[in-house]
Amino acid sequence: MQMVSFQHYGLFFAPAQVAAAQKYAKREPYQLAWEQLHQPPLADPISALLWEAFRYRFDEDKAVGAQAAEQLLNDLQVAPAASFLDQMMVLLVRAQIFELVRDHPAATEALQDRWLLKFGQQIEHLNETQPSTYVEQIWLALLKMAAGVVLEHEDLIQDSAAFYRQVIETAIHPRGYLLPLTESTAETGLQHTLLALKGLVLLAECGQQIGLDLWQYSQRNVSLVTAGLYPLYYYFYPEKWQWTDGLDQPEAERLFRLHGSYLEPLNRHIGKPTRAIDLILKDLRPVVDVQGGGMLTLSHGVVIGRGPFGLF
Repeated sequence: MQMVSFQHYGLFFAPAQVAAAQKYAKREPYQLAWEQLHQPPLADPISALLWEAFRYRFDEDKAVGAQAAEQLLNDLQVAPAASFLDQMMVLLVRAQIFELVRDHPAATEALQDRWLLKFGQQIEHLNETQPSTYVEQIWLALLKMAAGVVLEHEDLIQDSAAFYRQVIETAIHPRGYLLPLTESTAETGLQHTLLALKGLVLLAECGQQIGLDLWQYSQRNVSLVTAGLYPLYYYFYPEKWQWTDGLDQPEAERLFRLHGSYLEPLNRHIGKPTRAIDLILKDLRPVVDVQGGGMLTLSHGVVIGRGPFGLF
């Protein structure tokens, strides 16, 4: 069992990543991401709060940080969501905002204690729900990891890490597809694969910040990277998606725009050029996914300046 060292900063990224974004602000992909950060935030309240929290971290804007901290910590209620997955996503975004503003002076100990008590109750309530799909199982494991960090609850973290390792050991085919998704008639679409991978990548990134190197865990020469690379071919050749009929280029592009944000952390982790990732990210950047880690090009981008390579 790997030891946990709690770090409270960005939930999915570390100070060194902020420093890199600041240092290379005039280079791509960071330049477009910075321009986006300085645009007006999205209209819905949770997106606007996350935007402000990123402004606090990356711009070191204490006034905006105070606004985000006060609004989050005084808002203890979570509006009902349309589905179990949506409920988990809302709590995940709130967890990330909390971590981003946790060290702001406006986040007083009294406000934090009250918010953490309510958040813990919300997590406990959600834990009583039995996931009905494999994607929900993955996102519940992700939420447990995030909640474990926020609440400094190591049991939640170890439960989540155990689930992740089980995925690597039993659920990923050597070709990269997730076996449980192919065995469920309700989860054979490309969107389910992308949602599952987004959840697993965020789980690995969250663990990385507290000393759990889940990225390196592999069995049978299979790891999260194996699964993360699998869908890329179908961005370029969607008609060859074998699990459902009717996937075409516009739909594949739409799904990657919605759920392909995991490619930024994956690209950063791989640490060497992967032409397919570069081409897709060129279309997607600057990557923003409110429910999937926030402004991911800003937090996980890698400076562009690499030569031509093979597609895969």
